[in-house]
Amino acid sequence: MSELNMSAIDLFKLHESEAIKTTINGIDTKVLKLSDSSGNYLAIPATDKNLSKICGKIVLDYLINRVTYDTYNGKVVIIKAYY
Repeated sequence: MSELNMSAIDLFKLHESEAIKTTINGIDTKVLKLSDSSGNYLAIPATDKNLSKICGKIVLDYLINRVTYDTYNGKVVIIKAYY
């Protein structure tokens, strides 16, 4: 897990024009396409634990092969779904 220097709300406000509305496991949410040194991933706000149950599933035409998390102030706030 990595510690963010901003909240998930601030992260999505910063990238508001890039946010994509989708439904994951029956939950309506927004995601961002981002990348880091580990690869490309979808950043998903951690608003429901069922959002992280996506390994092996296809989200926005991407096969999710790994899930990690980012924290802010010690709490999980972003699900990183690598494809």
